[in-house]
Formats: sequence, structure tokens, C-alpha cells
Amino acid sequence: GRTATLEGAVADEAAKAAAIAAVAAVPGIAAVVDHVQAGGAAEAPAQYLFSAVWDGRTLTLTGHMPGRDARAETVTHARDVLPRAEIADAMDVAPGAPDENWQAIVAAGIAAMEGLSSATMTLAGPKMTFVGRSPDADGRAEAVRILESLPSPYVSSIDIRIGPEPAPPP
Repeated sequence: GRTATLEGAVADEAAKAAAIAAVAAVPGIAAVVDHVQAGGAAEAPAQYLFSAVWDGRTLTLTGHMPGRDARAETVTHARDVLPRAEIADAMDVAPGAPDENWQAIVAAGIAAMEGLSSATMTLAGPKMTFVGRSPDADGRAEAVRILESLPSPYVSSIDIRIGPEPAPPP
């Protein structure tokens, strides 16, 4: 229907009010059911994760960021790297990032998507998995160059194919 249910935990009442207002501002939403808990620190996730999926039109960002500023900076970086893309931000703010390089590693993965027609990046702790498709060898080479330069202890598994997107099954 037109009712959205908002659940989760935020640090304070101001963050709660901002989240509710953001959801209420979505076109088509008539009511927001508030199940947000304010006033407690968010719990660290069992495993710190991040994922970015680029389909050539939309970049979907999910997973964890260490703070609201890091989250906002990541969305801004994505808009700068993929200026014509629709950005779908479904990231959560949570404590427990593996180290201070987390946001920079995420930014590198998004930057590697720039010349690709599609890509999926998953970051689980210090391990990045990157699968994509490039229209040409130059786009692939640039993405690989970025992904192979991650600082220690981060490691990447890279599979970027060259050529057009496969046709959907009939």
C-alpha cells in the first residue's frame, strides 16, 4: 500500500525525526509507521559488509558505513564517479569498521565501476570480490589497476569480462 514501516535504531531523536521525514517525503507514501528506537548506540554487526551493484543505470549501495558523514561522502563520491546514475542508498550506519581505510576501499571499488557497463562489488571485512563487464579492454584495465592497488590487509578477487552484456534469455 502507501504505508511505510520504518524500523531500526538511531543514536538520537534528531536522527529519528530526520529518518521519518525522509521516508514521509517519498512520493506516494501516505503514512509512516514509526518503529525506530532512539537513544542507544547501534550495535556492531557480526561481520562488517558493503555491496555496490551497478547495472549501467542504477548504483545500489547496501551494507555498513562507520558514520553518517562517511555515508553521505560515499553517496557524493558515487554521484561524482557515475554522474548519470540513479543512486539507491540502502546503507546502514554501524560501528565496527575493520579499520580507518574502509570508506577509501569502498570509494576505490565504486571508482573501478566508472568505465564498466555493469559490476558488483562485495566487501566483507578485508576481502573484496569484484565481478563486472567492460565494453572494452581499456575500461577493464583501468578497473583492474584500481582494484589491485588496495592497501594491506585488503585483498581483491577480480573477474571483469570484456564485451557486450549477454542477451536476456527468451
